[in-house]
Amino acid sequence: MQVRVSGEIDSETGMVVNLEELDRLSGRVLEGLDHKRLDVEVPYFTENQPTGENIAKYIWGRLKEGIGESLVHVSVGETKNSYFEYFEEVSYLDEY
Repeated sequence: MQVRVSGEIDSETGMVVNLEELDRLSGRVLEGLDHKRLDVEVPYFTENQPTGENIAKYIWGRLKEGIGESLVHVSVGETKNSYFEYFEEVSYLDEY
């Protein structure tokens, strides 16, 4: 899994998102999926097929709860040649 964040750098920590917090949150999310039969043991996947695309979207949602608007991209690798990405398009027109 790869996570990309973006935003203002905190003047005290020098980071956009505290790396320890991101590691802790990412670990919790992955722990909830590890060695599980997703379609049976993880409620999200009883309603959504456990495809790579939906796994990336699920991870996005869980990380977004913890780090908010700083999250810009999630990538989940399946093999060395295939991976799945999830991000939400930002429309700058919504600001006007």
